[in-house]
Amino acid sequence: MFIRQRVFCINSHGLISTCLQILGRFFAGIKRSQGGLEFHMPQMQMLNMFFFRHKTIFFFCLLSSSCFAQDSGNDEDVKHAIHSPYRLSIRGNAMIPHPTSNPAFRNSFNGVYDATLSVNLELYKGLTLGVMYKNSGFQTPANKIPNLNTKQQYNIGGIRVGYDYFITKTVAFSPGICMGQCYIKSYDMILLYASDKIQQYDQGFYFEPELALSFYTEDNFAIGFDLSYEVINTQFDPYKLALEQHSINGYKPSDLVGATQNFNIGFHFVYAFWSKGKKKR
Repeated sequence: MFIRQRVFCINSHGLISTCLQILGRFFAGIKRSQGGLEFHMPQMQMLNMFFFRHKTIFFFCLLSSSCFAQDSGNDEDVKHAIHSPYRLSIRGNAMIPHPTSNPAFRNSFNGVYDATLSVNLELYKGLTLGVMYKNSGFQTPANKIPNLNTKQQYNIGGIRVGYDYFITKTVAFSPGICMGQCYIKSYDMILLYASDKIQQYDQGFYFEPELALSFYTEDNFAIGFDLSYEVINTQFDPYKLALEQHSINGYKPSDLVGATQNFNIGFHFVYAFWSKGKKKR
């Protein structure tokens, strides 16, 4: 029992260090230009390499936690429901968005980053309610639209409803739903000829279900992995950004049908505070 706990903690601390190094290099490559943030594709490729080239680390974490769960099941107190001993938590997410819809958006942009910060209050036995802010960026890559670097930036504010289910004392599964309002800014558009359809700003209702798996390395600190699917109730129109003037294959009317949607994958941290004054799990 003790040996498995120790292996899990050592491996988790190594993962924290790796995550922080990747995040530091990633955000160091995002520079502010005159029109807004300037994204660099190597940073996105670097994060993708991190997810796919560190599978052994992730698998070892999951395997260690699975072994720990089997052993800790013998403890008397684990037979009862486990809840966090803290009322408030701060959750931060760093993810890579992958456009899925509509076809015009999917064929024009790549996701660069997706960063979310939320403050959550536990209402009742793992059920949480919080406020959140999200900032994400997209740009046109050379393999989709050559010689163009048009960008979009999302600013989203809203609420988050979640539930923290502790599988063991150190592993938690957390489904949640975020919803709010999304404000979209587009910049670095290049017009080859005049157009009266250009629209730099857009907005729409935002909805995002998410799944998270957290590994607690301290009683009030965890890291973990996230999956989410983001839907924004606005219909992407490439003609508003003059993309049809640069696209090789052009756009069909059916390409413009559908709300803006992204599949996100990444990792997160959780920092909990404001003790309930009860015995720790």
